[in-house]
Amino acid sequence: MSLRRASSLPLALKVGFASALALLPSCMDLPRPSELAPDHLDYGAERLLFGSRLFDGATGDPIEWSDAIERLADADVVFLGETHTDRLTHDAELAFLLRLTTAREGATVLAMEMFERDVQPALDDYLAGRIAEPEFLARSRPWGNYKTDYRGLVEYSRRNGLPVIASNLPTDLRRKLARGGEEAWKALTPEERKLVPDRLIENPPEYWVRVENATRGHAALGMAAAASRLYDGQNLWDNTMADAIAQSLTRWPDSQVVHVNGGFHSLYGQGTAWQVAQRVPGVNIKTVQIVTTSDLASARVDPEKPATADVIVVVEARARSAEDGVLAVRVAREHGFRLVLPHGASVGAPLPLLVWLCDEGQSGASALELWKPAIGDRAAILVIDPSFPWLAPDGGVRGRWWFPGQFGDGGSLASQALSKVLEVVTREDVAQGMNIDPARVVVAGEGAAATMTLHAARYLDEEAFRALAFAPSAVDEFASLSLPLPLSPRRAPRTVGIEASAESLAKWQAFAAGDAELKLTTSVVERAGAAGAVAVAADRAAADYAQLAATCAALGLDAPVPCAAADALFAALPDHAAGRLLARQLARRVRAAGLAATPDLAITPAAFADGSRLPRSSGAFGGTTIVVLPATATADELAEWKALEEPDVIQQKSRFHRLRIAQGYGDSSPRAVIEKLRAENAQRRDFLLVPAILCADESELLALRAGLGDLATQVNLEFLPGLGAALPIGAR
Repeated sequence: MSLRRASSLPLALKVGFASALALLPSCMDLPRPSELAPDHLDYGAERLLFGSRLFDGATGDPIEWSDAIERLADADVVFLGETHTDRLTHDAELAFLLRLTTAREGATVLAMEMFERDVQPALDDYLAGRIAEPEFLARSRPWGNYKTDYRGLVEYSRRNGLPVIASNLPTDLRRKLARGGEEAWKALTPEERKLVPDRLIENPPEYWVRVENATRGHAALGMAAAASRLYDGQNLWDNTMADAIAQSLTRWPDSQVVHVNGGFHSLYGQGTAWQVAQRVPGVNIKTVQIVTTSDLASARVDPEKPATADVIVVVEARARSAEDGVLAVRVAREHGFRLVLPHGASVGAPLPLLVWLCDEGQSGASALELWKPAIGDRAAILVIDPSFPWLAPDGGVRGRWWFPGQFGDGGSLASQALSKVLEVVTREDVAQGMNIDPARVVVAGEGAAATMTLHAARYLDEEAFRALAFAPSAVDEFASLSLPLPLSPRRAPRTVGIEASAESLAKWQAFAAGDAELKLTTSVVERAGAAGAVAVAADRAAADYAQLAATCAALGLDAPVPCAAADALFAALPDHAAGRLLARQLARRVRAAGLAATPDLAITPAAFADGSRLPRSSGAFGGTTIVVLPATATADELAEWKALEEPDVIQQKSRFHRLRIAQGYGDSSPRAVIEKLRAENAQRRDFLLVPAILCADESELLALRAGLGDLATQVNLEFLPGLGAALPIGAR
């Protein structure tokens, strides 16, 4: 039954509203249709035309704006659930207000979570023209993004004489009640009682499940204990806003109340929407949920999941209003990945696919050096670089998956990128062409990348893969994220393996305790050996072999054969980050080659005499590789390396690249070599410097860069830690 007249309200309800009617505008006649102002404030119309899609919340069918307005027009209350800082969301809200006001011939009341009830007099004075906007803003405590996001709603209402209701509970009063409970409620002053609901109704249990899911880790919200949820801050919010809406229905019985609130308060018809239904039996409520996406073209609504709203609006995430003083725009950017297939991959049984998320500091190229020797003849390998590249002090490009305080954004970006990658390579025609088996996909990573692997396993929906997380970091970061509930019936069940360090094992076990509810079968085990800087060589060898064995098992491949010659390399390489990575790369090549003896690790010109193994600058038009000899190299050794310059063994392979040898200071120094090349041709700007040793640490590369002085800022520099990865050991 639709509420159309005040007489339809129960007597008890009328009496209950009487004490607070003074909060509502007292002298505001609704405009006649002919008096409605032009829609000149509808500045978001064109952006919405190309930046939004609407869906029926129950069926998932796409609908037009006109269809949405027709479905909402006869409701007594329409909830607009929003993301507070998304710009296009607020354009959509204004569009709804304009069109619903027109459909209701001006019989519309706007109610807003964004204003607290004690500032209603300031709202009334401004709408009636008794005060100017500066005074209104000074008295009304508007949200920080009022001018960019909510002003349009208020200004349209002011021009057209629409009532605007401040529906929220004042913050100080909410905190007082949440902390003091029943005693604080009984001790309210007469003035405070005008600002609170006439009664409190506790939200149902299913709502609290969603609250706990969404707000876990947000202790600052001051949520009350489960035994006293009547005075929980969330319950106070919902009750107060519902009370304000119910009062508005009494005051303007023939009008539609359009309430703007954070999406959670009306999601699934719960929260504030449910509270209104308890206060006004038979009220006709419709809900709109406005959500953002970075991929509007693929947006859809799953009809098999519970409907989040009657109408769902998906808007393109283009710009964000201020958060902590920072505004933002969103622009498209590529997310690169590398895919390699075994020779003759199109023949024989379909191949399993390993998707490896590179750890921070690990490039896609170095990740391939880890996995190609181990499984490159038996599986397809796809590596994804971290989302955020940055330039390290030594001039090398590093990558990060997230930055402090931005774990949620980083995880979402990584999961979205992974979803797109899987969509590209496992679609039927592409998978058949590359002979990849979509049923045998393993997503894996280590360190920070392992954490992103777990994020994807939890939050991606229909993508089918197994997940392996080796020594994941930042378990506490997950505490601030909502769980993805409810799940789609089409959600793919996943097997997840976590190999955690002894120090973090208990935390990861607790993290995974409820994974069955997410259709995840998760095992958490202590990682074999160790991988840190303090680990002994045998531990690092054991950890690397365990990673290989677990990954092969997940892919359905035979485990590698233990190899003492490979394990010995972990003691032969320098014990720093770059050295430990190189040890793993070389050990996997030795294991794959089945070598019985530890190979010779000497860096000599003879090993690179044909030029094919020497690294090349990645400059767009070629560049120069400068091999920097140690200061201890003899004159004879320098002469042997110099012999590779004439004829230039790199230029014989690629005419746009060249090789130069440098050493120490003076005329042979890296700086002198670069200056000479630029004197010959000022357009030469791309240089790759690599020490002629197995592997340098970061401090050595920084010293190499410092030796260039101000020249380092005038050219494009790249650095490699050494030539160890290019040694002719096994397969590359």
